[in-house]
Amino acid sequence: MNNSKFKDGDVVKIKPTACGWGEEVRDALHIIGPGKMYPTATTSQSISECVEEYPDDFDLVASAGPKLSKIPQPHKHAELIKKWADGAKIQYLESDSEGSWFNIAKPSWDLGTVYRVEPEYPETTLSHVDLHDIYRPASTMTIGLKAVADEAIKQYIIENNL
Repeated sequence: MNNSKFKDGDVVKIKPTACGWGEEVRDALHIIGPGKMYPTATTSQSISECVEEYPDDFDLVASAGPKLSKIPQPHKHAELIKKWADGAKIQYLESDSEGSWFNIAKPSWDLGTVYRVEPEYPETTLSHVDLHDIYRPASTMTIGLKAVADEAIKQYIIENNL
C-alpha cells in the first residue's frame, strides 16, 4: 500500500459519516491486505484499493502488530506426529550412536531430536528351498548367509524393476 495512514494487516471500519457504502460493508470490520475483497457484489475493488482511494472514509480499529500479522507455524514434527497418531512406528536418531536409529513407542517430540517413520524393509520372495539351495554349498556360515542375502536383494531388484 502506498497510503501511509494504513498498512497491510490493519483492521479498519468505515466511518458513520462516510457516504456511498452499503450497510453490509459499513457494519463490518475489514483487514487490509492483498486479495481481501469487500463482502458485496456491488464492488470489485479490494479493501486495500478502497482504503487507498478513500482514506478519510475509514477509521483504524486495530493496528497490525505481532498478534495480527503473525501466522501460526506448525510444530516442527507435525507431519510425523500425524503419521504416529495414525499408527506409524516412529524412530529417533541417537546422536551418540554414530547414526543409528531406534524405535520409540511414545516420542516426546523434542525440537532438537531427529525423528522418522520406521522404513518398510522388503522381504524376500525366495522359498525356503531356494534359500537352502543357496546356503548349502557355502564353505562357512558367514559366506552362506551373505550368499542368501545377496540373492534376496537381487531377487527384490528384479521383481521391482529397480
